[in-house]
Amino acid sequence: MSSIESELIAGASLASPQASRRRFVRETSGAPLALPGTQIDLLRRWIKPNQTRRKWTTLLADAGSQQLENAMQLADWLLRHGWSVQTEKRAGSRWNITWLEFPHLAALRALFQLPDPERLNEDWANASAHHFADAVLAAAQATLTALPLARRLQRFGLLESLARWREEQRQGTRRDFALLARGDSKGITAAEWNWLAVAVDLEKSGIFEHTPHLLVAGPIRLHTPSGIIDLNASADWSALTPETIVTAQRCDGQPRIWRLIENLTSFERNARQRTPGMAIVWLPGFPPGWWQESMRHLLAAAPAPAEIACDPDPAGIAIALQAAKLWEAAHLPWLPFAMHRDDLLATPQHKPLSDRDRQQLAQLLDGTLPPVLRQLADTLLELGEKAEQESYL
Repeated sequence: MSSIESELIAGASLASPQASRRRFVRETSGAPLALPGTQIDLLRRWIKPNQTRRKWTTLLADAGSQQLENAMQLADWLLRHGWSVQTEKRAGSRWNITWLEFPHLAALRALFQLPDPERLNEDWANASAHHFADAVLAAAQATLTALPLARRLQRFGLLESLARWREEQRQGTRRDFALLARGDSKGITAAEWNWLAVAVDLEKSGIFEHTPHLLVAGPIRLHTPSGIIDLNASADWSALTPETIVTAQRCDGQPRIWRLIENLTSFERNARQRTPGMAIVWLPGFPPGWWQESMRHLLAAAPAPAEIACDPDPAGIAIALQAAKLWEAAHLPWLPFAMHRDDLLATPQHKPLSDRDRQQLAQLLDGTLPPVLRQLADTLLELGEKAEQESYL
């Protein structure tokens, strides 16, 4: 470790009452990251603003009254090991620190993995030149410009990973996506997840908070590589992961009908009260990709007509039509169930239609609807009200 040198910067001599000096060591030594944890945290805060010269009173305020001794020890260590230069002013027989300079700031920031502003500007210029073909991702990219530079780049990286995830048609949990994007299953912060959830529909992108499950009950036995799963053995229902379903080698049993129910409470009631030969599946709103793929496999192994029961509202009609496409593709019949005009009228509790409901109704009525659903749509428009199926199913 080199000796500390002093350089007079004000006053006739170092002994003058109003003298100021700079103290420094010509060569660096020691490892800042080997400091005690509290001092490492403090040093990180001191260099984070990327200023080579900082007022000592500002640094003390950053440390707080509980860490004044830590601050003094840290300043002394930085000086003795050549990582800082101290400007001091004489006050009687004492020398008080007034400024701290960081002559090797870039090296310090690199040790702490703090971003280099010049590099960040270059990286953002390159990122800004990239335009996502996906309109949803492009809209999310447009929201980044108001953020601090480092955060902009972090979130742009998430959008790049999301583009790859969608292009490769991947599906998995949030941890799976974080592992792809950051190499760490917990590498995406809560704030970043909140932003992503607002910017894009994560479930439509195949990203789920937890591994999704198909809730199903009925006279079906799945033969999987790990053994046989008898869905009829449960008094209520079974929860199967998509992987379990798509890797099943064969299926025994033949339901006479599949009943799809949107409302979870109604599904649970119907599953417990199911009649022989009936297979019941929970339809979680607009059917996500994993649900469609799972149901496609089950339907191929155990083909049967469908009854589809959704809320008597515009979204319910749209959900039923989307789910029904699986049966239409398999050339199997389907019918709406508990979605008749009379079901709506008999429901004691109604809610007024929103503007979005009315827009959706207009779109539905412009298209082709099964007679039962067209009658329901006309009644919704006439009443100006909608309902939920759990009140009657």
